[in-house]
Amino acid sequence: MSKGLLLVGEPMGLLIAKQEGALETVKDYSLAVAGA
Repeated sequence: MSKGLLLVGEPMGLLIAKQEGALETVKDYSLAVAGA
């Protein structure tokens, strides 16, 4: 069996700002897997 990622439910990508501030001013984000 091959290794992989099993997603159940509603998989989503979550963008996390690396610094505080208005969304227009944020330059860098981290990407994470989220779900509902």
